[in-house]
Amino acid sequence: MVMSIKNRKKIANQRRKAILTAAIAEFDDHGFENTKITDIAKAAGVSAGLIYHYFGSKVDILKSYGSMITDCQNYVLGLATPLDSLKTFLRRVLLPYKKTKYHSPIRIIISCYANGSLENADDIFPFTDYGKNFLGGIIMKGQAAGQFRNGDAAMMGDVIWHTVIGYIIQRYNYHQQFSENVVDAILDTVMKHESP
Repeated sequence: MVMSIKNRKKIANQRRKAILTAAIAEFDDHGFENTKITDIAKAAGVSAGLIYHYFGSKVDILKSYGSMITDCQNYVLGLATPLDSLKTFLRRVLLPYKKTKYHSPIRIIISCYANGSLENADDIFPFTDYGKNFLGGIIMKGQAAGQFRNGDAAMMGDVIWHTVIGYIIQRYNYHQQFSENVVDAILDTVMKHESP
């Protein structure tokens, strides 16, 4: 029986999604460098050859997470308050999957860039100005809402971004997991505190 074009596309999309889902979990759990295509294939329930039908390399898989990053950003920005947005972003990027049920492509991209597996993170998402633009935008909204202290929102976002990068490098280099205390400490740097 001949499969229709619609069914072939549906199966292809399901396989591609299964590969991407398996790969991000493997990259997050074992590190990009330590993950082999065969590990991804086993986790996805497909052959290694099939992965190469969809992706030329592990880096090509990594580059496919742009829409996942955009979805995460939209989710974060859609939360009730800027504080909720910033806290959720920090939790998703810094805390392990078992606490958030979210494998962060940003965390994986930062680790790849830091260990030399990726020449230019800006090829995947706006890595260089991410803190100033994305996080700075959240902070600016929080300042307007009276949640965050006054100051240069872009610079504050950049400082938080570089702090996040440092924690992620520490996580992968020393296999260290972080707790909510790290998220709270980072948030405290921008919180508006009432004078006694």
